[in-house]
Amino acid sequence: MKKCTFLILFISILFSVAAQSGDITNELSSVFFEIDKFSRHKDTFVNTDSKVFNAAYSSALPAGCIYKIKSLQNNREVIVQIEYHPGNLHNNTIYISDEAYNFLRIENSSLEENMNVQLSFLGWWNEKAQSDFLNIQSLIVKPEDSCREIVQNGLDKYYIQLGAFEFYQNSFGRITNLLPYLQVRPNFYMTKTKSKTSSEDVFRVLAGPYTHEDAVRITNFINSFSKDSVMLKSSTAAIKGDKKK
Repeated sequence: MKKCTFLILFISILFSVAAQSGDITNELSSVFFEIDKFSRHKDTFVNTDSKVFNAAYSSALPAGCIYKIKSLQNNREVIVQIEYHPGNLHNNTIYISDEAYNFLRIENSSLEENMNVQLSFLGWWNEKAQSDFLNIQSLIVKPEDSCREIVQNGLDKYYIQLGAFEFYQNSFGRITNLLPYLQVRPNFYMTKTKSKTSSEDVFRVLAGPYTHEDAVRITNFINSFSKDSVMLKSSTAAIKGDKKK
């Protein structure tokens, strides 16, 4: 147990130093943890923000860190921001909201206990390392509302398609990585469309709304450095969706 605690604390210090120097990579920062949900520890988290989808608490990891949590059982992913908690917590456990936990668990009772996950460091929420939740969920427009809101935004608006995902929650990591480059903080619209490679529907993730000039400039900038390119979409294209060929 002492060795495990020392290892986690060492990794935390390494994250802090490397992140401040800008010399940290996702590949080198992937570590394994267990996760647990807030509702099992109501007394411990009585005064914490337990209803934010991507809020997470740890007694080993520094506040302000943003991580991608990937379930090793079903490959589902969520993005979380760490808040340090001084309570009697297990050092190798990340405590997350019930909603995020249930999303990772899916409808599989065998995953209820001892869910092992892979944790990958993505960055810091702010330069001063002051805790301020990056509540991705507050920027997400639900799939059932997205087309209606895109129409309400006006047909002269444009959107940047960040990708397509089987589960729209899996886009949270992509959103977090690109958010600093989207310049004007957008909303993120989830529109269902047919996959070009399978019979299953997927969710296209659209950031916006933007003017045409801003959308072109931001799209070109992101594509100049990102391996996964983004695409420009007009309001009409965003509403119609891509038809399977």
